[in-house]
Amino acid sequence: MLSQAKAYADGTGYDLGFELDYGYELEKRYDKMVKENPTIAALIYDRLVREGSDYATCEKTEDLRKRIRREYDYVMSVYKNL
Repeated sequence: MLSQAKAYADGTGYDLGFELDYGYELEKRYDKMVKENPTIAALIYDRLVREGSDYATCEKTEDLRKRIRREYDYVMSVYKNL
């Protein structure tokens, strides 16, 4: 899930695929993610899905990329300090 977010933020991922599929993909994988690392699973959900993927407040794809980058960087900083 993090690699998908990073690819989108870097501009190498498929824009429409991320915007439409990220929440669905997370939903499918969430239970497994919680078993592996509940803290990171919760952060991914809170920061990348709820906060980062609020498409309605982003007028441009570039704005959404910046937001996803910011949230991704936050999740990774927490992950590295666990």
